[in-house]
Amino acid sequence: MSKQLSFVKYENELIHNFRNKINTSEDIEDVRNIFSYTIIDLFDRIFQGRLGELYTEDVFFEPENDHYFKFSKKIWENPEFKKIWEESDLPKVVSDFADSAYRRYVHLHKHPEKTEMKIRNNG
Repeated sequence: MSKQLSFVKYENELIHNFRNKINTSEDIEDVRNIFSYTIIDLFDRIFQGRLGELYTEDVFFEPENDHYFKFSKKIWENPEFKKIWEESDLPKVVSDFADSAYRRYVHLHKHPEKTEMKIRNNG
């Protein structure tokens, strides 16, 4: 039996700040940005720049998707990424973040008055 790579260490380093930001997000765009920047940070820690410069267009929260996230072709076509994705717990780690973002998305969707209040206060 081969040993599986684990990235839970990185998840633990990022999860506290991520949850604080997600729990205080005021609209769906905040949720999208928090998710994207956190996963980009995660990938930077794991791949140390070997995926190239990543942007929010490369990693995004997509609540309509079965897994609630989507990666760009640039990421999927990287052979090192594909190998690590298939041979580690990285899918589970990313899914944990996506699940948290999705729960916040659902909450905000059920309570649109919070977003409306933000718009009125800033408008």
